[in-house]
Amino acid sequence: MLVANKMDLADKAATKLFERWADGSRPRKAVIAQTIQGQLDVAWLDLTRNPERQASFPNAHQDRLIQTDEAALTNKEQLKSNTADGYQSYGAAGTQLL
Repeated sequence: MLVANKMDLADKAATKLFERWADGSRPRKAVIAQTIQGQLDVAWLDLTRNPERQASFPNAHQDRLIQTDEAALTNKEQLKSNTADGYQSYGAAGTQLL
């Protein structure tokens, strides 16, 4: 599925460029659409998956081991916190991804 959003802001040249690019995409898409303000058709969620499509990087989301410095977890001075955009996070300074 390809969706071009904000089409109310696109000029004719941008629209034609998207259409030409979309027509050349392989495998062919079940839906090629243009929307305004992200108004997606909820029925698109029920479309059958195209079995020809394969992940370009199938191992990109494998679980990673996390190594934690136990001393950092028990020492409150090592704990870090952050608040932004309505979210909060807490973590230990001695935590790293392997």
